[in-house]
Amino acid sequence: MTKIKKQRETPYAILTPISERWSPRAFMADSIDRETLRIIFEAARLAPSAFNAQPWSFIIGIKGDTTWDSILSTLIPFNQQWASTAPVLILACGNTRSEDGNHDNAYFQYDCGQALAYLSIQAMEKGVYTHQMAGFNKELAKNSFSLPTDIIPLTITAMGYPGNIEDIPESMHQQEKEIKPRKEFPTFVFTNKFGVPSELFNSSIE
Repeated sequence: MTKIKKQRETPYAILTPISERWSPRAFMADSIDRETLRIIFEAARLAPSAFNAQPWSFIIGIKGDTTWDSILSTLIPFNQQWASTAPVLILACGNTRSEDGNHDNAYFQYDCGQALAYLSIQAMEKGVYTHQMAGFNKELAKNSFSLPTDIIPLTITAMGYPGNIEDIPESMHQQEKEIKPRKEFPTFVFTNKFGVPSELFNSSIE
C-alpha cells in the first residue's frame, strides 16, 4: 500500500504545516476525533474579517451520517470518486449581506477564504489534510441544506488523514504524486506599478 507524503522545498524558513500542505485525494477511513475537529474549527473562528463580520458558516458531515451523504451527492462525479474516501466533508458558505442586513458585504468571499486557510493550516498542524473543491452543484447544495437567500455555498472540503493511493482510481495516481509548481516571486510581487518586479527578491541587492 502506498501513502504519499510531500514537502515543498522553499528558500525561506516558513511554518512546516505550510510547506507540507497539499491536497490529497486518497484518505484513510480513520475518523477524526471530536477534540481535533473542535481545534480545527476554532482556528477558522479566529480568522480576520472586514468589520469583524465573520461571514462564514460551515456544514459538517461525518461519514456515516446523512449530512455527509448529502454533501457527497452535490459533488460532480469526478470528485465523488475520490471524496468518498474522506471521513469528513465540509460545505463552506458565505453571507452576502452585512450582519445587520442593511447592505451587501463586498468582502464575504475573501473573508471566507481566510477562514478556510486558517482551518486548513491548523488541520495540517494536527496531521489532518484537506482538499478544497469548487466542483459541486450549488443549487442542489442550497436546496439540500435549506440555505437562506443571503447565504451562498462556496466550496466543499474533504478532510482526513492521508490514505493509500491504491484506494482511488488509477487515472488519478499521477496527479497524486506530483508536486504542483508555484509562481516565482517576480511574477506576482511588484513595485511602482503592476508588472514591475519588486527588488525584494533580488539576491544581488541587500
